[in-house]
Amino acid sequence: MRRFSAFLGSTAFFLALLCLTPADAATTVVAPGETLTLKEDLVLAGADVLEINGAAEKPSRLVGAAHQVRSGDAWTGHVKITYCILQGLGTEKTDALALAVGGDGDITVTDSTFDASGSVHVTTRDKSTVTFRRNTVLENALFPVEKQPGDSRACFVADGSGAGRKLFQGNQIYKSLLTFQAPNWTIGGDTDADGNIVVGLRAGIFAKGDDIVIRRNYVHVLLPVNEKYPYWSQVATIGPCGDTQQNVIRDGHWIVRGMSGEFHHNVVLEVHGHNFVQIGAGKMHHNIFAHKSAFPDRLGDTRVIGGSSAVHQPYTTDAIETYSNVFDGTSALTTAIEMNEKTLMPSLRNNVFYGFSVGARPSAYPKEPANANRDRLGYADYNLWFNPDGPCDNYQLTVAGKTERKDDGFAKHDVRTGGPVDEQVDPKFKGPLPKAFPFSEEDVKARKVTVSQILEFYRQAYSPAPGSPLLGAGDPADGAGTDIGAVQVSPLAPAPKK
Repeated sequence: MRRFSAFLGSTAFFLALLCLTPADAATTVVAPGETLTLKEDLVLAGADVLEINGAAEKPSRLVGAAHQVRSGDAWTGHVKITYCILQGLGTEKTDALALAVGGDGDITVTDSTFDASGSVHVTTRDKSTVTFRRNTVLENALFPVEKQPGDSRACFVADGSGAGRKLFQGNQIYKSLLTFQAPNWTIGGDTDADGNIVVGLRAGIFAKGDDIVIRRNYVHVLLPVNEKYPYWSQVATIGPCGDTQQNVIRDGHWIVRGMSGEFHHNVVLEVHGHNFVQIGAGKMHHNIFAHKSAFPDRLGDTRVIGGSSAVHQPYTTDAIETYSNVFDGTSALTTAIEMNEKTLMPSLRNNVFYGFSVGARPSAYPKEPANANRDRLGYADYNLWFNPDGPCDNYQLTVAGKTERKDDGFAKHDVRTGGPVDEQVDPKFKGPLPKAFPFSEEDVKARKVTVSQILEFYRQAYSPAPGSPLLGAGDPADGAGTDIGAVQVSPLAPAPKK
């Protein structure tokens, strides 16, 4: 004890204290308006705490100088960063924040800006929670985005087995994609303010896990071609799981890819080269699909191309129950549904297919033998087909044991019931049908135009007008009075009492 006291009294000890950096402390607190500059990685262990308590009128700064904030695998502490400018944190190959939290620990980052910084990676275990809200990731982010997906890096990665509540809400992401491979994430929310705006090169949301909600987000992947990006390869925009609804999703080679769970009440726009939807299982309903991309395919080629088909099922694991949607292929697509051999669509009902010259057909990739089994629809009825530019071959695929337009379950009740094969009937939408996205993206990014307003615009345009053949013509198994299409305007009869 005497030796320890003597050491405390020494000048050398106090000089050592003065030289300590915040990274050495178990608790680091930054007050409003203060700047923390890292001289090395700030490493959190045990129950260590980092708090940066900026204020709206007096933001704090975290200057990374190419260092990062990271944790050890056993960290169970607390991070709170609010109203902070995170500048130069991480590098193009390292995360700005690399935090793995367990126990009752939590990570909260709100109202902050990532300026010329790296990506974010959070891993949760046990009951730990994450809140990432109202943050902005600027276009000058350090992580790479390239024309090939393997050369690119995600903006935000969430993984781990933790079952605690996790929120990703109200953020503005202007470069690369978001990936969630963990349970119990809410991405967006019930209000427009909760929704995320994700716009930029390889922008997108990809999620896999239990109890995931993706709601009221605006996602637009940009596909400019120039000397650096003479073309783009394999750009998918959303890989949804769980409950995915009320989103506006724009552009991409495969806009919706790898679907699982329930994908409903969304507006999906601007297919580029391939499909609105490719690969998946689950339920897809009450969505509106329209437009082709405004981006040219390659540098030097001024043509703007559409896609190959609205929905493509290439794998035997695909099983998308597709009902009550509007697919507008006008000027964008020739084929509605494309299915490889040995795939099955369990149900295709209550849909409007508008502007297609080919309906449900075998896949051209790869070409199939002429005698291949075409029983790839489990149920196909109560749909409406209309090609204003000419005829449409509605069904090249079949329902096992049924005859098209003769049997219940295979187009007998397509509009109009009992009509001829390949009948085309004008759906009489309220219109006018938009030819391109009608809103300024700058207004969307400034939140002057909301996701709700965009959804409402498209739903009004594609809703049935008075006297439309869509009214009440849907499958009665979905309720008496069901309308065909994505917008229900007829009153539904009350469910019968049991």
